[in-house]
Amino acid sequence: MSVHSDRLALQDLRLEIRGNKVLDGVDLHIDPGEVVAVVGESGCGKSLTAMSIVRLLPAIARVTSGSITLGTRDILAMSPRELRHLRGNRISVIFQEPAASLDPLRSVGEQVTESLRIHRGLSARVAGQQAIRMLEEVGISDAPYRARQYPHELSGGMCQRVMIAAALICQPQLLIADEPTTALDPTIQAQILDLMRALRERTGASILLITHDMGVVADMADRVAVMYGGRVVETGPVDAIFSAPAHPYTRLLLATLPRLDGARRTPLKTIAGTVPDAANWLPGCRFRDRCPLADAACTQTPVLSDAPTVAGASAHSLAAPDSSTWPDAHRAACWHMDRSLP
Repeated sequence: MSVHSDRLALQDLRLEIRGNKVLDGVDLHIDPGEVVAVVGESGCGKSLTAMSIVRLLPAIARVTSGSITLGTRDILAMSPRELRHLRGNRISVIFQEPAASLDPLRSVGEQVTESLRIHRGLSARVAGQQAIRMLEEVGISDAPYRARQYPHELSGGMCQRVMIAAALICQPQLLIADEPTTALDPTIQAQILDLMRALRERTGASILLITHDMGVVADMADRVAVMYGGRVVETGPVDAIFSAPAHPYTRLLLATLPRLDGARRTPLKTIAGTVPDAANWLPGCRFRDRCPLADAACTQTPVLSDAPTVAGASAHSLAAPDSSTWPDAHRAACWHMDRSLP
């Protein structure tokens, strides 16, 4: 079965919290059936971008400009009733913290069936049967018994799987997955990623995947958006990002991946420093205080522009670059894309 699917587009999205710009001109789009991964360290703005899409921001957050559209519909202009129809139906979210997202006073089964009863009008019996099947699909054994339990009776990993079951049960047009495999063992991680792929193949759904796990990105994504300091600093097809990353931040993220070079183990690298909070972001390039290539030019703000055919980072890449296969959409916001890292 396929679902009607529309393009999601964020244009020049700006978000403030207590006067600080936590999102500063985010441009992002997801085409029907596409998997787009948003990556970066904690504090870069990934989750706030995702929560903006379904308008589940903290009360102190305020969108100051920009637009979020799904097809021709302006999500920022939707009424509460329209948002209720959108959430859990056309757009579903797998939240990062299951313990904070599941209602402790309602059984697991009730929470998985809620979307079916609201959006599909199913009876409690039919919705319950579908919920049990979905719980089994996400790897929960003895699902009829587990459906009667409450979140505090389940492990953290099982609660995560319950949230994934609730997000997938209405076969959404867009799935926002915020660190969907956190707290899951490798076997269950693979099972959940397979479920997400199956949703995409069966219904044509799009997936916005927020993660710090570059292995998951390589396995799942069609395109990647790298965020730092509330901005998208590099975006492009997954092959281009992995083969010849153009922004120093992307190159350093990829250099932190464990890898084997022949029989010799390569020591893990780290990125010096930490992501500052929004009140302390630097003018110009926000990565410049951590960047080994920074110079006076970096006090001016770079804009996204076409990456070199073979980026200066190719010496640090994970695979031999093949620029002939890259679309024109590989872009980065850096003054020094043509320079190699020291």
